[in-house]
Amino acid sequence: MSDVNTTLTLTGFHTGLSSALQTTVGTISGGSSMNGSTGFTISKEQGGDLTFSVVSLTGDVDVVDPATITIGALFTQDARISDLELELRWSDIPAESEIAVQSSTGDLTVNRRSMSGDGNFSVSAQPAKAGETEFAIAIWIKKPEALTANSAVTLTLSSLEGGGGGPVKQTLLEKLHIDLG
Repeated sequence: MSDVNTTLTLTGFHTGLSSALQTTVGTISGGSSMNGSTGFTISKEQGGDLTFSVVSLTGDVDVVDPATITIGALFTQDARISDLELELRWSDIPAESEIAVQSSTGDLTVNRRSMSGDGNFSVSAQPAKAGETEFAIAIWIKKPEALTANSAVTLTLSSLEGGGGGPVKQTLLEKLHIDLG
């Protein structure tokens, strides 16, 4: 796989917000709640011969079930990879937490699933064509007070070669580590 060049670039970060207010005055009770998200996106723009980064602050209100954090990343590869694996690893994650990965190509998407303690999950795409794939990694932490200094999620992208009854060679291409504690 030495003839394939890859990059993984951060393209944004968003955090979910949830607020609820309950009031009681005498026998009258009322309440309201709000969900939203706030964060930033990073894009590349061209100005003459110069390519530069643009950081934009973003926010949405009335988001249903916002993720605690969402991280955007852009994976690029300059050649076809016969078997591309996306692996998620997590450590010291509180119970009732969940994770999902959306992929612009669809084949490396991980539907929302529970995660707690230590674990891992992977999906692969065959073949992975040269070009760009956008990822959105969404993490829901239901008990943030239970996070520790060791709480983390790692996304890796690797090429797989071989198999078919023989040994499989795994080559790490890119890695994104997210400390949560």
